[in-house]
Amino acid sequence: MDKEITKLDKCVKAMKKCLKTPNVGNCVCFADAVKVLDREVNKALVSPTDAASVEKLSSLKREIKQMKRVIRGGEKECLGCAHCFASLVFDSFPDAMDQLYLDNEL
Repeated sequence: MDKEITKLDKCVKAMKKCLKTPNVGNCVCFADAVKVLDREVNKALVSPTDAASVEKLSSLKREIKQMKRVIRGGEKECLGCAHCFASLVFDSFPDAMDQLYLDNEL
C-alpha cells in the first residue's frame, strides 16, 4: 500500500470517531471532510497501483459512503469539538479542500 492510501486510511479511521458525536450530521467540518475524502478516494481509484490497493480503496469508499448517509441537508455549523478530526483531513489534503472550495462544492 502506498503512502497516499495509508494517509486516506488514517483519515477515514479518524473521521469514524466523529460518528459518536451527537448531531454530527449537522457539522460543517464533518461534511466538508467527508467530501474531501470522497474526492481523494475517487482520484486514487483512477490509477491504482495493484489489486490490494483497489481492494483497500474500495473498502474506504464504502466507509465514506456510510459517513455520507449521516450528513443532513440544510444549514450546518461547527459543533466546536475539543478535538476536531476533520482538521486532520484538511491538513492531509489541503489541495483537495482548496479545489472543492474553488468548485463551489463546500
